Amino acid sequence: MTDLTDGAVQVEKRREQRYNVFWRAQVHLPGDRRLDARVRDISSTGLGLTVADPLPVRAVLPITIGVPDATRPGEVFAVPCKLSVLNVVLSVDEYRIGGIWVDLTGDAARIIDRWIRRLRLSSCVYENTSLL
Repeated sequence: MTDLTDGAVQVEKRREQRYNVFWRAQVHLPGDRRLDARVRDISSTGLGLTVADPLPVRAVLPITIGVPDATRPGEVFAVPCKLSVLNVVLSVDEYRIGGIWVDLTGDAARIIDRWIRRLRLSSCVYENTSLL
């Protein structure tokens, strides 16, 4: 639970751990337009993006994420998927978008799942070594 500056309380609804990443992405908008984005965190249920323009809440939008190959440094997979936009927050000069995966299956699901497992393991190692 987070106490906001105006006295309101924001309740954390996430069930899955989010892991910080710094990946490029593109949001595919109607009219064949594309909006550059940065993936700032991922989980098994969704992701967080930053973009220059707001996205409509409750929209389901196709995106392409540049996901690094977990086994070959320097290689990047263009992973097509869909995002359902849950929230949009203006933060200084960019918009933070929170959303959930829609129909994440096949190769896209395997690639994202592989990264989540890897990040989860590295997070556990970091937490364990910080206790020493």
